[in-house]
Amino acid sequence: MIHIALDAMGGDHTPLEPIKGALLAVKEFPIHIHLVGDESIIKPLLIKENKGPHDKITIHHAPESIEMAESPSKAFRQKKKSSIHIG
Repeated sequence: MIHIALDAMGGDHTPLEPIKGALLAVKEFPIHIHLVGDESIIKPLLIKENKGPHDKITIHHAPESIEMAESPSKAFRQKKKSSIHIG
């Protein structure tokens, strides 16, 4: 089985759109998705969208995220607990 890490906190309309995409992907393909981001935000949305937990999706808690206005390289070096760094 293929494992894919997905930064659930990066991009527009997060984390709802990455969650919806992950749910669609695991229905279509033999993969396991690792959602990386703030678990307290991701978990309730995942349960709501899926009508319960999902055995092909795992959440990896990352309490920090890198904002759009931040320097990517500087933020990556300084925010070791960010979703992109952990992913």
